[in-house]
Amino acid sequence: MPPTRVLHRSIGQSYPVAAGGDGIRIRDTAGKEYIDASGGAAVSCLGHSHPDVLAAMHAQLDKLAYAHTGFFTSEAAEVLGKDLVAHAPAGISHAYFVSGLPMRQPRRRRIAANTTDRCVACNLSKRW
Repeated sequence: MPPTRVLHRSIGQSYPVAAGGDGIRIRDTAGKEYIDASGGAAVSCLGHSHPDVLAAMHAQLDKLAYAHTGFFTSEAAEVLGKDLVAHAPAGISHAYFVSGLPMRQPRRRRIAANTTDRCVACNLSKRW
């Protein structure tokens, strides 16, 4: 493989190329298998290629892959929001979805400041 043009977390390290996965295992392009114990991303705890997860993903993709949240909501977002609020601590009435750290920090503070005197955040990635 030619030198990478991706700025990886460790610049001097050469990474294997992930090619597939099944359950707790991930496989590189050379066929070597690893136990995927990263646990960092929320989706990692689901394992790789679980048939129920794949079926749910395909069902959603068959309906709609993406709709910008600045202009639309979606059935999936509304169902998830209702479920999160139903299981949230008392006083939490809404869910706000973001995709990454740059979006999280300023928006959660602004929303908390504008809507309540307390801020409760659910962070699946444990990065902040």
